Amino acid sequence: MKRYILSSAHLTARPGAVYALLVAVKRSAEVVGLLRTGDVRLLLARYADLALAALVVSIVGMMIVPLLDLLISVNIAAAVTLLLVAIVTISFYMGNSVKRTALTVNSSRSRDLRRIGAGLVT
Repeated sequence: MKRYILSSAHLTARPGAVYALLVAVKRSAEVVGLLRTGDVRLLLARYADLALAALVVSIVGMMIVPLLDLLISVNIAAAVTLLLVAIVTISFYMGNSVKRTALTVNSSRSRDLRRIGAGLVT
């Protein structure tokens, strides 16, 4: 595992990265300071582009969330439908075999009863 040590040689080799880091730290401290003073209007006026971007992202997110709800409900409905079709199909085939077995038993029983009635079987 390589270890990267941040030295002055690295900092001077990439001054753009250092500048971006310093600006980010300065802006975050500035935002925290404005929030602590309670000056929200100045904060929104200064960072209006970021607020607009956050607003657009939240609107798009609110459009996607109902779509996900719809897709989840369709998925559950399809799963329940497939489960019910499988249950009905199995019960249909099992029901027919049970009916055939019952008919076979009843027909042989009625044949035996006819034989007994005719005196063929004692």
